[in-house]
Amino acid sequence: RESIIIDPGASADKILRRTKDTTVRYILLTHGHRDHIGALVDVAAATHAPVAYHQGDADRMPVPADVSLHDGDTLAFCGGELRVFHNPGHTPGSISFLLDNWLFGGDTVFPGGPGNTKSPEAFKQIVRTIVDKILPLPPRTRIFNGHGLSATVSRVRQEHEAFARRSDTEGLCGDVLWLG
Repeated sequence: RESIIIDPGASADKILRRTKDTTVRYILLTHGHRDHIGALVDVAAATHAPVAYHQGDADRMPVPADVSLHDGDTLAFCGGELRVFHNPGHTPGSISFLLDNWLFGGDTVFPGGPGNTKSPEAFKQIVRTIVDKILPLPPRTRIFNGHGLSATVSRVRQEHEAFARRSDTEGLCGDVLWLG
C-alpha cells in the first residue's frame, strides 16, 4: 500500500483521494514548470512525504527539496528501485525515473520528438541525453511523458534514426519533430 506521486501539476484533491489509503513514499518532480508543480504545495502539506528533485530546477520550485536527486541515484520503492536519469535540455534540472520497464520521462521525450527547448544548445543537450540514456533502454520500455500519449523506446528509437539521417538540424530548437 505504498505510492509515489510524480509531478503533481493540478487537482490536489484528486491526487489526495487516489493516494489516501496508501503511504506516499515520495513526491517526485521531473522539472519545475508550473504544469508539473501546480499542486505541489498542497500535496506536500497534506501527505508530509519527502519532496525530491534535481537542484538544477531548485529556483523554480515552491518548496525546498527534502531529497536532492542526481543522475544515477536510486530510490527504494515497493521492494524495487526507481533509477534517476538527469536529462537537461528542457530545463537544467529535468530528470526522469525508471521503474522496471516504465520510464516516467517528464517533458524529455514524446512520441514524435524531444521536449521543447529554448536554444540550439539546449536542443543538442536534450538530444544527447535521449541518445545516451533513453534509447539504450530495452525496446519494450514504456515511456510515460508529461503530456499526451505514451511511447516505447523502440518507437522513439525508430523516429530518432530518421531524424539522425537529416542534414538540416543545425540551429534547431523549440518544438522539433523527429520526422518533421
